[in-house]
Amino acid sequence: MLDEYKNEQKIAYQIMDNAIKKDKVSHAYLLEANGYPKKNDFAIAFAKYLLCENHHKKLEEQKNCPLCSRSVENILDIKIIKPEGLTIKKEQLSNLQEEFSKKPLEGTKKIYIIEEADKLNASSSNALLKFLEEPEENIIAILVVDNMYQLLNTIISRCQIINLQNNKLDEITNTEKKVEYLLGISEVSTYIQTVLSFVEALEKTGESVHLKIDQLWFSVFNTKETMLYGIEILIYFYKDVLNACIGTELEIFLDNIKEIEESKKKNTKEQLYKKINLFLQAKERLQYNCNLNLVMDTLIQKLGEMKA
Repeated sequence: MLDEYKNEQKIAYQIMDNAIKKDKVSHAYLLEANGYPKKNDFAIAFAKYLLCENHHKKLEEQKNCPLCSRSVENILDIKIIKPEGLTIKKEQLSNLQEEFSKKPLEGTKKIYIIEEADKLNASSSNALLKFLEEPEENIIAILVVDNMYQLLNTIISRCQIINLQNNKLDEITNTEKKVEYLLGISEVSTYIQTVLSFVEALEKTGESVHLKIDQLWFSVFNTKETMLYGIEILIYFYKDVLNACIGTELEIFLDNIKEIEESKKKNTKEQLYKKINLFLQAKERLQYNCNLNLVMDTLIQKLGEMKA
């Protein structure tokens, strides 16, 4: 099954293949999907590859393998955790820890996959962190998330990060079309310009965003749906600023190098991590039907405290 992804996920495939060949398998992997639609299938293929003693990659080999030929539900040493309702709960992690305290039933390793890891709440995030802080040699974690900045920095730092490629997104060569693709809507130019104006005001010394919030934000993002789009675009923008800071390629804002560079001058990497987390918190509060004005007031206040 892993060979199925050899061409469309070349870098991730090579990282995984080398880990096995050099016997340097990490105790925790973070798959940042970037909108890749087959992310969970890829994680399962990787888990089977790790677990199989022969490390079969080719489909014809797997058909005759007692482990690889089975569906993941019938492999006792692989556990998949998904959100129950809106979140992944602490009890799910507690049950996992109890189950994984026992020896593997079929081989030498046990693997757990957390799908939609961004749905971890505060309690389950802390439970997972404790699990990652005290790794056992025969237990491997695979976390799957579209945007890794939706996780605690302490969780990210304990994982080997593997970025999956979204080939369809990579084929799009301008900012507007990329945002349209990611949000699943059309005609986003006004949204993008509003976000860029908001960022400029936010980072301009001495300018009170609070006093101009109706003009800067609510003139366009005045419903829960549109405000979610606006916050999502903010996340895309600051993630690209972070990409510029660490010397990796821009993902979305290819047409806005000037704005990216200006923001890069005004933020440290640590500040960018914090800002992205604040936007993610605002998005989460909004999804729970929190008042729009209250969400923005809280966000601007916390962003202002970062400058103090």
